[in-house]
Amino acid sequence: MTWIPADALESGVLPAPSPILGSVDDISPVADYLRRADDNVDIFSSLVRDAHVRLGAGSGRAVTRLNAKLADRLLPGARKLEESSAAAKRAFDDFAMEIDRIHARARGTVDDVESSLASIRTQAGAIDEIAQVIGAEAPGDWATVPPGEMPTPRLGANAQSLSAVEQEGIRSTLHAQHSTQWLNAVVVWKQALDDIERARAQWKTLVDDRRSAEKRLLRSLRDTDLGVLIAASATGGWSSNENVAFGIAGEMRGVEIRDDGTPNPAVDALLEEGLSGAALGEAWRALGLSREEVEALPMRTLAQLATCDGLSAWVQDIASRELLHYALIAPDQARGLLGLSETDMTVAEVQTQVMGLYKAWQDAKKDARTMDGAPVIQLLAVGSHDGALTAAISHGDLDAASQVAVNVSGMNSSVGDIAYDAKGARALYREAHTVNPSETYAAVTWIGYHSPGVADVNRMTRAEAGAPELAGFIDGVFESRTANGVPVPAVSVFAHSYGSTTAAVGLTQTVHPIDSFVMYGSAGLASDTSIEAINAESVYAAFAAGDDMAQFGRLGAHPRDPGELEGVQNITIDGVEGYLDVTVHDMFRDGTGPNEPEQSGEVGYLSKGTYFAAAAGVIFAKGGR
Repeated sequence: MTWIPADALESGVLPAPSPILGSVDDISPVADYLRRADDNVDIFSSLVRDAHVRLGAGSGRAVTRLNAKLADRLLPGARKLEESSAAAKRAFDDFAMEIDRIHARARGTVDDVESSLASIRTQAGAIDEIAQVIGAEAPGDWATVPPGEMPTPRLGANAQSLSAVEQEGIRSTLHAQHSTQWLNAVVVWKQALDDIERARAQWKTLVDDRRSAEKRLLRSLRDTDLGVLIAASATGGWSSNENVAFGIAGEMRGVEIRDDGTPNPAVDALLEEGLSGAALGEAWRALGLSREEVEALPMRTLAQLATCDGLSAWVQDIASRELLHYALIAPDQARGLLGLSETDMTVAEVQTQVMGLYKAWQDAKKDARTMDGAPVIQLLAVGSHDGALTAAISHGDLDAASQVAVNVSGMNSSVGDIAYDAKGARALYREAHTVNPSETYAAVTWIGYHSPGVADVNRMTRAEAGAPELAGFIDGVFESRTANGVPVPAVSVFAHSYGSTTAAVGLTQTVHPIDSFVMYGSAGLASDTSIEAINAESVYAAFAAGDDMAQFGRLGAHPRDPGELEGVQNITIDGVEGYLDVTVHDMFRDGTGPNEPEQSGEVGYLSKGTYFAAAAGVIFAKGGR
């Protein structure tokens, strides 16, 4: 007799893991807690706002100072709590709805499989009976469809006395009586097995849907301001309680955050000398400080080291990371250390932007774990320029990589939104590593200047102000590497949009020549730009017909199309067989960015599959050779 599983789950017909884990009722207590928390946050916010209004009517130094603290920390903190609480509540509500859907579909799948098993059980019973009558063996495996043609009946010992003609007549009779029933049972059996296979595929899809729902929930919670503060406790020196208390209220149990760093007179003396470039690199190397000793320095010292061109990237990385964590929970104190004033940015704006930077840094580290070559991620140049926050993220060890690329961002770039620009740098890294995996790479996203908005993009002001910053960063790479006895073999600069306007000026101010300068989607160059003045061996330009924004930038003080400069190598990127055409001005598009519909079909310059991305990878990998 054929054995048939009794049920879909315990017998493993539907494999583990199961999409049915717990119940929606299990989520209800969390949702209830979030609702109560949301109510409490509303009460807290209302009290803070009321206190701010009441104190605003008072006078005196103490009242003014207290009210300023309410305005700078508690009111923005209350808003962050409100937004985080509301976002968490929405995330759990969405999760509960999705789990309810998955569970309903999964239970339906279980019912369908058990119905199919019942059908197989019935058909197996019918075939077993026929097999007994015709002297055949019953099917041994429920998951294997019996042959469609009924086996030839085997007659028992009693038939031995019959003639051959008589025996054949009996076989024919048995065949006529049972073959149609046999075939019908086999057809139904096969249909049931096909249904089970489809159910298994559906089961796997539901398991994947559950994992995706859990990831979306975690990502939604992580991306709240409160989530960032909690996550930062795993990468910084403060506990999650301290991060949340300091980050929201500016104090914990009435005590403000303190800088517990240990001053180092030798480092202070070096910084007071105002050294730069090669002299700075050599002087720092002579100090022989360990990573632990750098981490232990006071925040004011780290803030200076974070933007010191000519220092090793590992030093800037430590200083920038420590400063980032400090700015997350003490933005009011960090604002001054970052070189910003009250008129440049509010405390809330500082905290919002550094939260964006923190997320981008974490995303870069996460992506790097799955990238070929497993590049280290270095956070660099956290500081300010012309009233704006600055930062750079290197995908690869800037102190050791054989091929270095600096990707300069353009109009409307900001540290708070650096995550998307960093994806462009990762695209450069991937393309180059594909071309030549034997080299080592460092692809740097650089937002080290105050980029223009739409109102300023037709002027040279931002480019002229940012050029020395870029030149200092590039020369600093050369000089720190030389000071440490590891000269850099090849350096390329890629510059998008107004970044090319800035870089074209910056590369007239560098001491060290680079190998390649690539302008793409350029907002134009100054009229008097000449390729001879640009300190690069090879200069390239690329412009896509689908880019309807770049030419807008050329309507003012920088009208020169870089592709028309004598000696520039133009990269034709439209209509190349086997490659996607660039359809928008953006550096990078992948369907996940702000204001970017998923599967929109829009393609940026460094999006996967464009000819420009492939060509840029070759230039990066070969260093212009």
